[in-house]
This record gives sequence, C-alpha cells and structure tokens, in this order.
Amino acid sequence: MMIPTQAPVYVNYESNHLPDQAETPRNKKPRAPFDRHFRHSERNKRTMRAIFNLHPYPSPAEYRMISDNCGLQLQQVRAWFQNARSSAKINNQDNIVRMRNSTAFVRE
Repeated sequence: MMIPTQAPVYVNYESNHLPDQAETPRNKKPRAPFDRHFRHSERNKRTMRAIFNLHPYPSPAEYRMISDNCGLQLQQVRAWFQNARSSAKINNQDNIVRMRNSTAFVRE
C-alpha cells in the first residue's frame, strides 16, 4: 500500500516569484538576507585571548563581563571560548605527537 505524499513543488527560477511559506518543502524558514560569517575585531580577539590564557573556562559572570566589554552577544563569547578550547586541545595533541616522533630518534 502506498502512502500518499505531498506533491513536489516546482519553482520557476526565471521569475521573481518566491514561494510562500506553505509552498516550501517541510515549511522551512527562509534564510535571513545577511552575511552569515562574522569576524571578531582584533581588539576583541586580543581581549578574549588574554583571558583565555589566564583560564580557559570563565564563569558566567566573566562571560557577561567580556560580552559587555567587547560589545558582543553572550552566545558569541561562549562560542569563541568553546572553539578556542577545541583548537588548544588539537594543537596540544599535535605537539605531543611531534615530541614523541622527535624523541624516537634520540632513544635509538
């Protein structure tokens, strides 16, 4: 037994007509018309890097202080610290592998 499905929506890309919310498959939200890539300013990166070097896990109050100081949203600051911890972990693992490889020749 076949289950009836919704008919596919065909869009005429040559016209300026955009499909309505009901016409889009699975009622997906349309994308926002802004640049999705955000880059932190050098000043903000220096500030967050300095705090990260002191301690990579700031408290919620410190997150709020950083976001107020840098003029960023709290979520942006949390994401930056999460990415920085991940990068530091990867870099640390790479350094350990390099040290092991370089000391392998010293042992022989």
